[in-house]
Amino acid sequence: MYSNDIGKISSRTTKNKLVELSRSREIAPEKRINALNLLSRKKDLDPSELFSAVLKDKKETVPIKSTMVLRLGAQLKKVSVLEKFLGKVEGPVTRSILHVLAYKGDAGSYKKIDALLKDAKQDKLITQKAQFAKTMISYRLGDNNVVLSSSEAEQMESFRRIKAEPIEKQKLSVVKATKILNDLQQEHVAVPLATTKAQKLICQGKELALLFNEQLVEHTYNFDTNGILAAITEDDYCPGGHFVRYHVLANKEAGSGYRIHILNTNGRLIMEGTGTKKGETFAFEVKAVKRPGSTPIFFKADFNSQKNELDVKEAKSGAMLRKSSQIVLKPDGKSNPSGS
Repeated sequence: MYSNDIGKISSRTTKNKLVELSRSREIAPEKRINALNLLSRKKDLDPSELFSAVLKDKKETVPIKSTMVLRLGAQLKKVSVLEKFLGKVEGPVTRSILHVLAYKGDAGSYKKIDALLKDAKQDKLITQKAQFAKTMISYRLGDNNVVLSSSEAEQMESFRRIKAEPIEKQKLSVVKATKILNDLQQEHVAVPLATTKAQKLICQGKELALLFNEQLVEHTYNFDTNGILAAITEDDYCPGGHFVRYHVLANKEAGSGYRIHILNTNGRLIMEGTGTKKGETFAFEVKAVKRPGSTPIFFKADFNSQKNELDVKEAKSGAMLRKSSQIVLKPDGKSNPSGS
């Protein structure tokens, strides 16, 4: 029987009180999770001691451990706090740790994840999450340790027998882009994002924002390595705010060519395409890949790195859904379709 005599908790509840509530087994799990969610919004928080205590606690439940890792992991001062628990906690908690390392891990994390993958006992879900973590770390660092492969032409969606509708687009003000950035949960922000030159996109009734890597806008982005060009956010009407929906990844190919991959925040490949760089102009186009419930999308644009201007040439989406096969993305290998 859980106690309900804890009073009302809100964003005004102190950090110490929220930590106390999150650790109490005398209150309902959903209230403890609410305390963790509120705690993630607190500034100047270093949850290292809380992590060590909770992850070592054999009696603590998996949902509490996983929620703590996912909601507070971005605020850790050192990722080593998480790394030492890789493979030593429950499977779902290990996957949560890998998810945080995808966005916050460094070269040392990459090596530890590699060691985890060499353990034949790891299940498929952990292996997939570990590969995603390695991919994101490599593209964030621009070290070319992971270069995603190209999909075959037949794995891409087409507009055959599908009516197309335009993707609406307009520039976002710095004020609006700043509000979006302030709303974002930090656990899915892979690189610092610029508030200038952002674009608003309306696709299939969803309001999206294209926010560029700060290095692109500041002319310090290295086009010679793999990297993250931008993030795509979505308006969250309930409960309000915004969240990161996709990451736009790029890697150098032969000559002036590039390969573009757009992944969701769990590592699923959503769109793919090519790019070329001639002088100050980076031209690219991407298409949706086939997956269950997918619909065709085509986006073609030029980005002028000197003026920091995006010139959208064509942007359209299918007006209906179509059942398709799923693409399983494998770093350093081929992308394989699986039955839907």
